[in-house]
Amino acid sequence: MKSGKSCVKRSKAAARVAFLSGLAAVAMQVPPAAAADYGVGVLHNGTGSTILFPIRTETLNVEPEINFFKATGDITSRSLSIGTGVYLRKQLGSSFESSVGARLGYRERKNQLSSTLESDSHSWFLTPTAGIQYFFTKQISIGFDVGLEYARSTSKTTDSTFFPNLNTNSSGHSWDTVTRIMLRAYF
Repeated sequence: MKSGKSCVKRSKAAARVAFLSGLAAVAMQVPPAAAADYGVGVLHNGTGSTILFPIRTETLNVEPEINFFKATGDITSRSLSIGTGVYLRKQLGSSFESSVGARLGYRERKNQLSSTLESDSHSWFLTPTAGIQYFFTKQISIGFDVGLEYARSTSKTTDSTFFPNLNTNSSGHSWDTVTRIMLRAYF
């Protein structure tokens, strides 16, 4: 009796594997949408290096990014920024490409100004951007873009020399120009 049950179990398992293998084969035959190119890139903006993960389709560039920066000394600073850019792209010949779009992201900064004084800030940013990219080869490019960044920020400063702690909260917004030079490699 056990051999009959185990045979049925094995048959069901084999049927599941065959079914899933068939689904995988069908899925692999479907071409990816717009034959995207994936890559990795880097830019240095003075506060750490930003790692880019560009995705190129026929008409769009989608570019998630992350930046982490930490400095220690008299003042300890830490910054984390994540964002994504979405750009319409246009071929300008065999080696050049232009793009127009925007970046949206979140930034967090923490500064330890002294043993008793620290500051935290959080901001959302939106940056309309235009740029150009030159391809040395099909896989390697250098890009330049400019943008006008709008940021909405909140910050909190805490001074623990007082009892209870003295907290100062503020919020605001800012406009800033942004220029970036990026090096990208596509796979």
